[in-house]
This record gives sequence, structure tokens and C-alpha cells, in this order.
Amino acid sequence: VLTGMVNNSEITLGDGSVGLYSKGKGSATADRNTVTNNGKITVGKKITGTLPAPSVGIYSENTNLTTGITSDITVGEDGIAFYGKHSDITAKGTVNFNNKGVLAYLENSNFVSYLGNISPTQNTMLYLKNSTAQMDGAGAPVDMTVADGYTGAYVEGNSRLTGVRKITLGRNSNGIFLQNANFDSTGITEIVGTQDNAKGILGINSSLLNKTKISLSGDNSIGIYSNANTPNAVVNEGKLELSGKETLGVFLKGSQSFENKADISIADSSDAQNPTIGVYTSSGTSPITLTSGNIEVGVKSIGVYSTTNSPVNMTGGTLHVKDEGMGIYKQDGSVSVAGNIIVDPHTSTTPNTEPVGVYAVN
Repeated sequence: VLTGMVNNSEITLGDGSVGLYSKGKGSATADRNTVTNNGKITVGKKITGTLPAPSVGIYSENTNLTTGITSDITVGEDGIAFYGKHSDITAKGTVNFNNKGVLAYLENSNFVSYLGNISPTQNTMLYLKNSTAQMDGAGAPVDMTVADGYTGAYVEGNSRLTGVRKITLGRNSNGIFLQNANFDSTGITEIVGTQDNAKGILGINSSLLNKTKISLSGDNSIGIYSNANTPNAVVNEGKLELSGKETLGVFLKGSQSFENKADISIADSSDAQNPTIGVYTSSGTSPITLTSGNIEVGVKSIGVYSTTNSPVNMTGGTLHVKDEGMGIYKQDGSVSVAGNIIVDPHTSTTPNTEPVGVYAVN
């Protein structure tokens, strides 16, 4: 039975192929294979159609895999550089997945990258299913750039992504997509979007603890989007900076709870009919709690907008509203305020534009 392998050779294969394949006896340490790659591996693209076949640089199941500094892996369209299942992977050397490929697809695995910054590809760069990806193996946190229309990392289950300094979003892109996940963003310092229609963190049926600063200046963008039901919860402890037209810091659907513990900076809006909003919900029954943090609401902007039959409770923190702005707009449900609300003097000459701390309907 093969339990160890070292590859120093050059392997070049076509579409629908696997460069190195390793499957150990079991996931326990004693049952795992040990594989080292120091060679060059090139595989083509994934084959689709009636006889589909994946394209994988190195497939490792129940394996401890290490790629050395001379390792060089290239995959084609929809190819996967590293596929890990119940494996520990240490990735050094170079990896080229920029021709619409995937860096790593991980199931119940640990991935430590020494590869440096992650450049954009027209595909999802990382898939994490009950797995961890540590991107700063070489020491310094890395930058990830997401291509227009694509996703940086897809996350399921109890997974972690760490060692990331900044995720830069492209137009119509997602930084992190959560599906049935329980995710803590500690280890991701900042998500930045300057393009339109970008989403920092998008969650479906997931719980999220956000500790990442999210800055969005593109129009129609969303910092955190969550569509989930109880007992899922979203807690924000990362600063949100919002300046794009009709951009939302947090967009809630479903019935998950939301709690804010961080500063939210909402820039002035040019049009009160299309404002920038800190926290928004118009469907579902998501309760909103403002526990701490300073929420700065710019001219013609809104701090919290809720039209659902669910509560908005401000138990602490400060809500500062500039002229023509609105701190909390609440329709239906209930609203309670125990924190500090500061409303600037009204100086605008436009009729019916007085700033409001809380505006309640029904």
C-alpha cells in the first residue's frame, strides 16, 4: 500500500485530467498518505457535457500534502489547483489558476498558503466546506482581488478564512458567499468596494459574526446581505463606511436577528428619494438591535430603515443625524430608544426636509 510519495517530475496533461492523485486509508493521522510535490504540473480545463470530467492539479484525500518552493501548478478553465478532502495542505511554490480556474476546493480540510497575494480569476477562488484556509503562511497577510461578476470565497458549515489583509471587490462581485454556514470573519481585516453592485459578505441560511471593516463607495452596493431564519444571527463588530448612491450597509431578509456593535458612517446622499442607508429591511421579521457604536447619518441619508412587523431597539451607542437626514425610519412593529440621538440644526431652505431622530408609522 502506497502511503508516501515525492514528485520531482514535470507532468503535463490535457483536459479532464488529474496531475497527482492521493487517497489514504482513512482520515486518522496514522491512516493518511504523505505526499510532496516539487515538480511542475499542468492540466487543462474541466470537461462538461455527456461525459464530464474534472481537471485537478493535485487531488488529496486523507492525505498530508506539501508543495515545495519549486512546485509549479497550472490549471485551465474550471480546473482546481488543490482539491482537499479530510486533508492538510501546505502550499508553497507557484500556482496559476487565472485562466478561469479555482485555487482550492476544500472539504473537512486545512489549507495553509505561502503563495502570497491572490489575483483575480473569472471563477470562485476558494471553496471552503467545514474547512480552514490560512492565507498568510509566509508571514504577511495577503490581498485578494475579486473579478467582476465573481466571488472571492464560497463558505459552508464551520469554516474559517484568515490571513487576509484586504479583499477588493469588482463590479457585481461578492467577497464572501455563505451558504448554511456559521462564520466568524476574524482574520479578514478589510473589504473594499469602489465598483457598483458589489457585496462584501452575502449570507444564505447562515450565522455571521463580522469583525471586518467594510468600505463601499460604488453605487447599489451592500456591505452585509443576509437571508436566513431563526436561530441564525448576524452580529456586526466591523466598521461600515458607506458612500455609494443607494448603497446599504446591512440588508436583511428572513427572520434572523441582527445586532450592531460597531461604528457605521453613512455619507451624504444626493437624492433623498434614493438614499444611502445603514441597516435596511422591508421583508421578513428580523429584529434589529443597536447595542453600541456610533452611527453617523449624512445629509438626506437614513440610519435604520425597517418596514417589517418586528422591533428596532436602540439600547446603547450614539445616533448622529445631519440636516435633512433620518436616524430611524420605522413602519409597523415597534421601536425603542435608550441610547443617545443627536440631531443637527435644520439649515436647509428646502421645504419639508427637517432632520429627524426617529420617524414612526403605525
